[in-house]
Amino acid sequence: MISQYGNSFYDITMMKSAGNKDVYQVRLAENGNIRSVWINGDGSEVSDVFVQK
Repeated sequence: MISQYGNSFYDITMMKSAGNKDVYQVRLAENGNIRSVWINGDGSEVSDVFVQK
């Protein structure tokens, strides 16, 4: 993950998706702003993640 996002990597949080699969919220610090991307277990980005609470 560090090789993919480099110095912009800020933190990561594991959660369960609505389909009960592990997903990871990766927060990136870019130019003083924080943005989030969601990835699955193999490291590829996913969209439309509905998290179970």
